Amino acid sequence: MNEHSDWKELTLVTPIDKEQNVKFYTERFGFDIVDEEKDGNVTVYQFKLCNK
Repeated sequence: MNEHSDWKELTLVTPIDKEQNVKFYTERFGFDIVDEEKDGNVTVYQFKLCNK
């Protein structure tokens, strides 16, 4: 993110049961959870971070 300061939006997904990942992205980097969906038989969160 520091090398490419012109970014507008980042998105990622992680399994909902990986609590350490969810905490890492939301608390440390400020991502918002924007959706919950199924990927096969795994439930995942979709995260988004917007550059202000």
